[in-house]
Amino acid sequence: MIKKFLFFLALGITSFSTYAQSSDWNFGLSMGSSIPIGNYNSSDISQDKSGYAETGFFLDVSAFYEVNSSFSWVGKLRFNSNPIDNRSVYERAVAQSYPPMGLDLEDSETTFNMNDWLSGALLGGAQYRWNIYDTYFDVYAMIGLQIWFLPDYEMSNPNVPGKPGMTYVESSEKDQTVGFASLLGVAYNVPLKNNVMLRINCDWSGSNVQSSYSQNYVPNEITPASPVVQVGEQEYSAFNSSVNVGIGLVYLF
Repeated sequence: MIKKFLFFLALGITSFSTYAQSSDWNFGLSMGSSIPIGNYNSSDISQDKSGYAETGFFLDVSAFYEVNSSFSWVGKLRFNSNPIDNRSVYERAVAQSYPPMGLDLEDSETTFNMNDWLSGALLGGAQYRWNIYDTYFDVYAMIGLQIWFLPDYEMSNPNVPGKPGMTYVESSEKDQTVGFASLLGVAYNVPLKNNVMLRINCDWSGSNVQSSYSQNYVPNEITPASPVVQVGEQEYSAFNSSVNVGIGLVYLF
């Protein structure tokens, strides 16, 4: 999935570079910190919408079409990565499976694996600019679609009370989901030499996310007489949002 996203990112950069042959087009690259807020940042194990996300990073590729000196249309490809508070996710799993199912997930035979939040967004919108003493201040608003590569989550324990030969497995059900995305931001631009501007940007972005995971008893040997038994399934819909602060360069064509 990551390879697919990087392919489309490279395709987007190539497309932007091709259209940028006109002097009305500018091209930008920016990166920095992605700071999760709200439910996305929450580690409250009692809330299904908690995202357990921690501060990560983002990478932007942008194209600007200047209608006039103050107004531009903007297109943006964005990649975000945020690590997860694994300990809190583990505590949530323990709380949900014990005592209801009699499992002690804190014993030494429990295995737990979970990777980061990853997402890629394609956005379009408008930007307004003010000239301030040979520097430029921008305000922009954008909407689009964001694809989320959901954390691959699995936890298992072979010690199921009263069920010898069974392993408890809790795992994610979806690999990815797509949601409507929006972005509001500001940027400060300082001209450098050779048609290049230093760009410092800060924005808020948010998107809907849907995910699910299941809880199963899995026999050591799966047969028609001994199938996988699902003992629970959880689905949730949340709104993941973050504040992104970065620095980059804009190339003026």
